[in-house]
Amino acid sequence: MTAKTYLVTGAASGIGAATCRLLTDRGAQVIGVDRDQPGLTRMIDAGNCAETISIDLADAMAIQANLRGLAVDGVANVAGVGPDAISPELIFRINLLAPLLILDAVRATLAPDAAIVNVASITGEMADDSMDSNLVDPLAADFLSRITQIVTDGPRAYTYSKRALIDQTRKMAVTWAPAVRVNCLSPGIVDTPLGERSKVFSWTEKASRRIPLGRLGIAAEIAEVIAFLLSPSASYIIGASLVVDGGYVAAQGARRSGRP
Repeated sequence: MTAKTYLVTGAASGIGAATCRLLTDRGAQVIGVDRDQPGLTRMIDAGNCAETISIDLADAMAIQANLRGLAVDGVANVAGVGPDAISPELIFRINLLAPLLILDAVRATLAPDAAIVNVASITGEMADDSMDSNLVDPLAADFLSRITQIVTDGPRAYTYSKRALIDQTRKMAVTWAPAVRVNCLSPGIVDTPLGERSKVFSWTEKASRRIPLGRLGIAAEIAEVIAFLLSPSASYIIGASLVVDGGYVAAQGARRSGRP
């Protein structure tokens, strides 16, 4: 990854920070994006980002103003908010709209053979298709007003924002190929600040006990997979949604089918 430049959102903490560290360790130049300016300063001081940009990703105009025309070799859309966020609208803005707007802002100046990784969630992988018809055009002017009339609580907003991101990733992978590789990564429960906050929901503790590996994920483990998908080693992978969850989704499938 030497001489490559990558844009990483959510760079100040958790999986985003781990991704910045790993890419930097492998010789890349990393532009870290987050609204947490003190956290970004720490990343610069530690040598884990070459440059940082402080943006509130809920602000579509700020995304365009700060990122349009940025020349990069790849993007890792890691930033996200959990089901405990203050409103369903905020969840959809940051988890779904922001990644799409970021990619729209940089598409024209992406390097040849660029790679994109959108970070979703196993909740999106496991969601049913009942909402799919309402999620088809996230960048439509009336999308937020429509979807927040239907999805009115944080957990469902989180789930369907991630399901929609997976679907948009697959569509983008087809339309942007072969010039750009676009993939998605769906982590399970990871030991990060967001993972910690999600413990307020009883289902998080229940799910944690059903992970076949017997533990939560570590941010560095997810970063390794992001780095792989960004790298030439993943040159024949497009439109994938790679589950990285310690076996949780597989275990749920086995339980539903009656297997031990």
